[in-house]
Amino acid sequence: MNDIRVHRQTFYTRLAKRGRALPPTDMFSKVLLHAIVRRVLFATYTVAGVGLACRLTMVVLALTGLPQPWPSCTDRRLPPAAPQQLSAQQLPAQQPAPHPPRDEEPISQFLVVLAVSSPASEERRRVLRDTWFRSCSQDLDAKCYFVVGMGGLDEEDTRRLLEERDLHHDMLLLPDLVDTPANLTLKVLKAFVWADNKALAQYVMKCNDDSFVRLTQIMNEIKEGDTAPSAASIYWGFFDGHSPVEAVSKWWDTDWVLCDYYLPYAHGGGFVLGSRLLRYITRNQDDLLLYYKDDVAVGTWLAPLKNVRRVHDPRFDTESVSRGCHNSYLVTHQKSADEMVAMWQRLRWGSNQPCPEGQETRHRLSYNYDWTSPPSRCCRRRDPSVP
Repeated sequence: MNDIRVHRQTFYTRLAKRGRALPPTDMFSKVLLHAIVRRVLFATYTVAGVGLACRLTMVVLALTGLPQPWPSCTDRRLPPAAPQQLSAQQLPAQQPAPHPPRDEEPISQFLVVLAVSSPASEERRRVLRDTWFRSCSQDLDAKCYFVVGMGGLDEEDTRRLLEERDLHHDMLLLPDLVDTPANLTLKVLKAFVWADNKALAQYVMKCNDDSFVRLTQIMNEIKEGDTAPSAASIYWGFFDGHSPVEAVSKWWDTDWVLCDYYLPYAHGGGFVLGSRLLRYITRNQDDLLLYYKDDVAVGTWLAPLKNVRRVHDPRFDTESVSRGCHNSYLVTHQKSADEMVAMWQRLRWGSNQPCPEGQETRHRLSYNYDWTSPPSRCCRRRDPSVP
């Protein structure tokens, strides 16, 4: 304000020196003249201030650069947390489930073989890899996997299984499942769900790591044999319709209340399911009762379905006790490592007789399932000609 008054006085003084008359002395003229002078001086100072501010801004930008934009929502990440040391009890909760093999992307598989194994059965898995599992690597239509639960394992056992999976690419690991007999049915169910959703299997074969499977013959019969019609609904194995409920044994199932005998089911040493049945199990997994015996559970789950093609095949030696050795067997259960190696070597040498020296042995009779009779008369072991 003082500067304005000084400039105004200077303006009047210059006018007086030039001999010009001073502005009119009436009140209106003085007010108007003062207003004009103040507006001119204010505009002058404003323009000078803006120019100075612009020059200062350009200097700052030249020294520091343009400001960075605020990061988007996807870029506002917290810094990575430091790795934690987990106890054995915490490990299962930190693992994804299931833990699939890493060797390929999910593609449609014609046949997926699921061999149930346990964390400690590394030697059995080695024997299978050296024998009939080789058929999987030779046949692009089939993929073979060991199904193993990892829940509750210590850090060393977990690391060992992961290394085995990464080395052989044939293990389906279930990190959230404790591998015990009580969880066997849940284990098989999870494997079925994976085979349907991830492997997109047209057929799935469940067996154990002590089963010997002639996979090439299984594949040929699925594609061309008597089992080919209605293949999507096939349930193929060795059936039992007159198996009593074991009330006093490790297999005692307190959830079974349907009958004093189990419903017809294919023994768990090896059986084949078509894609329609596999998809039914997958879609209804949350509503299925997990009976203690996995093979009984599968037979019970599929019992009410229509158009299930149950194929009883005596060439499936898949009961809990082997019936012996027959050269026509497609699946043989309860075989030792030495027996598997001997059978595989005979097949590799071109023989079609896997039994030792080609000699067949029989421990007990077999049977053809009589689907026209009640279950109490379905499975009579009378005919010695049945393998």
